[in-house]
Amino acid sequence: MNQKMEQKEFAVGEVLDAGPVLYLYSRTKEMRDKLRRGLHDCWSTFYAMVLLRAIYNCPLSEMENCYKRSILRVLFPSLSLSKQNMVRLFRQGVYYVAYWYMSTDITDRTIYLMLDGNRMLRDIREPLPDNAGHPGKAYHLDQLNVLYAFTANEDGTVGMPMYFGHHSSYEFGRVAFWTECENMRMAKQLIGIGGREAAGDPLRTQLEEMGIPYIVRLRRGTDAAKEPLLDHVKEYTESAKGGVRDVSYHSVRQGDICRTAYLNMYVWACDDCFRMRRDTIGALGEDPIIPSEPVEHFLPTYSADGTGSLEQVSEEERLAGGRKAHGTITLQTYRLNLPEKKVYQLYKLRQQMEQLFQPFDTLLPQDTDYLEDKFMEKSWLFLNHLASQMIADTWAHIRKVRRAKPITPQALYGRLSGVHCLCLNGKWVVPQIPEDLDAMCRKFGFDPTDLASLGIQ
Repeated sequence: MNQKMEQKEFAVGEVLDAGPVLYLYSRTKEMRDKLRRGLHDCWSTFYAMVLLRAIYNCPLSEMENCYKRSILRVLFPSLSLSKQNMVRLFRQGVYYVAYWYMSTDITDRTIYLMLDGNRMLRDIREPLPDNAGHPGKAYHLDQLNVLYAFTANEDGTVGMPMYFGHHSSYEFGRVAFWTECENMRMAKQLIGIGGREAAGDPLRTQLEEMGIPYIVRLRRGTDAAKEPLLDHVKEYTESAKGGVRDVSYHSVRQGDICRTAYLNMYVWACDDCFRMRRDTIGALGEDPIIPSEPVEHFLPTYSADGTGSLEQVSEEERLAGGRKAHGTITLQTYRLNLPEKKVYQLYKLRQQMEQLFQPFDTLLPQDTDYLEDKFMEKSWLFLNHLASQMIADTWAHIRKVRRAKPITPQALYGRLSGVHCLCLNGKWVVPQIPEDLDAMCRKFGFDPTDLASLGIQ
């Protein structure tokens, strides 16, 4: 039930934020239509929450305050974003519509399963730590066990988050993974993509048993990871574009399985220089590393394009791979007849999609009070899921409009926040805005002065 509060009259001269809402409202007609069909009279409350989450990245406790200073107060008057109403909405409405909404999104699409990242995916037969969490994050942080699926664009860029499967931290084992994959059977094709943390032998075996193609990163030092490595960097002849810099590669195929070592010369050179520097410092007896500290905290982290990486490599793993492994990552594919260049592009998309969810991860501890039981966590995830879709759409739109000088969605929303609406003589108007801001709004496809198109008088 969509409870509303009594609407107070707007004061003459009252000013509300308008720009980011006007922009996202112009981009999300399909989302509104689907929420209206699924949530009926509750849709406007939930849609407003999604907009506030995407624009302000605010916790649930601050949504009412953000709503009061936004044009959403005029667009959707009298909404109540109190804790009681949001908890009721999470429990009674959103939980049941999430699966239907996502199922219609993935129908007849090729989607990619993000097998790790800031989530957990383990074989439950293995022991779990007391404070369960992904090794890429601190174990003590609040986390949810989520399997995400996303799309990729034709130009090789990351697409949209399309589906998530949620289970408690101790349940996402073989059966739960099989169930979620069955729930996505309406997709045209499923392809798994995983980094070294989640791409262990049990998971790879299960993917092969289910006939799901995959791309996974192999841990250094294993026989499978060493197989495609060449003795010298000059032996790598094939090259693929990988972000900022090119990477060279060499493949070994065995039936449906292909293992490819990708070498980045920039990272290889940095690894070599770092090793020489460490040896020199050690010889002088000036090693700054404190024995009680984890060594990997002092090691540089590189992605294959040399721009920094979330996938930190410990000294143990660096040494396990041998000198030949420096500057390389080894990817294994199963039942994928794709060029090595395409495989590398898809693997990099997994990390980009993971970064899209990071701002919402930090809100979980603040929103825990609103999640009275496990039943409501899926509703909370669905809220973030739709907000991330808005942000992903903004990313794609920015790449299309500002090819030479791309900016982040948050920077765009901040720039558009310079557009305000003013209550004047009982009507809402947009005061004169700077010419450059007006031009920017129109370049991104909306008229900042056209409040009538939103039904605002």
